[in-house]
Amino acid sequence: MRILVLSDIHGNYEALKAVDEKFDALLCLGDIADYGPAPEECIEWIRGRAHSIVRGNHDNAVVKNADCNCSDKTIHLSIATREYTRNVLSKSSMEYLGSLPLSQNVELGGNRIHMVHAAPSDPLFKYLQADKIEEWQSEIEDIDADIILAGHTHIPFFMHVKDKLILNPGSVGQPRDGDPRLSYALIEGNSVILKRKEYNIRKTIDAICRTPIAPEVTEQLAGILKTGRV
Repeated sequence: MRILVLSDIHGNYEALKAVDEKFDALLCLGDIADYGPAPEECIEWIRGRAHSIVRGNHDNAVVKNADCNCSDKTIHLSIATREYTRNVLSKSSMEYLGSLPLSQNVELGGNRIHMVHAAPSDPLFKYLQADKIEEWQSEIEDIDADIILAGHTHIPFFMHVKDKLILNPGSVGQPRDGDPRLSYALIEGNSVILKRKEYNIRKTIDAICRTPIAPEVTEQLAGILKTGRV
């Protein structure tokens, strides 16, 4: 079974539609909306294809008009783009985001998979990078799964801790590891592949600039997309 894992799309439809992999099941780790110019299109794309999906902190913030608990570097961007996102989303899409679970357990291809946006102990907000081995050990100790999927950091990695695979596919819509190419992951049997792909960043930036979002915000968002760094 070929499993496609996506996360942190952030309203970037140009990036999302460039993911043209064949798959048997698609798993999405949330943050479909916020930051980007096309949240409605991204939600429609995911709704029509995803086997399972969890809610991200930005999805939660959009639905509840609440704090995203973002870092000091990005919280003003979320606040500035949230009103736009809430205004352009249909009632159906808002209800869909609000219905998404904070975590899911699925079984695919003989693997038990635990899905969260951030971390098992804090599905919406906790940032856990690959170097936090001891924290990851504590996080997954009581998780009855073969694979733990988490996004949120926008930085891809995978590693084995004890007998479990931990996988972060990175970000489709706003990579932050210094590589502006979109990021995603494929699981096939015992094989994991982290993939990068170029897309039309210029079209996304032009679309952001056509929104009513403040110019100083669109300029910073454009910089993140072009450099892959916050």
